[in-house]
Amino acid sequence: RHVQTETSHRVACWREIVHVASVKHKHDAKKVFDLCSTAPFQEGAMECRRHAIGVLTSSSKFNLVAVAPMCKLPQKNDPDFESDCYRRIVSSTLSTLPNDIARVESFCPTLSEPYRSSCSKQVAGFKISRQKATEISDD
Repeated sequence: RHVQTETSHRVACWREIVHVASVKHKHDAKKVFDLCSTAPFQEGAMECRRHAIGVLTSSSKFNLVAVAPMCKLPQKNDPDFESDCYRRIVSSTLSTLPNDIARVESFCPTLSEPYRSSCSKQVAGFKISRQKATEISDD
């Protein structure tokens, strides 16, 4: 149990360091991801990068087209990075600005396949979930 707790603290440290790193590096995704890559274990590096996506998206004031190029930055030992990146841009935006679905809907067509389809499906799923939540709260 002690080892599990220690590991989760190490991962959390690498995840949360991106808040400071983003400011220090003036929201430069490459520099932030490069810092993440210095984590001494893969889980820390991946968690750092994944959390950085949301932080960088927020710091861009949710200018999705402006932040999308960060998803193309090559990441070692992280083959799902690009798809996860677009997914996290969308989820970060919709969780923070749930009434701004149009922003994300206009972003999805700017992506190439298969990311465009995944993005559109993610938005459709969000709309369905939101509709169901509205129906439940109306009861």
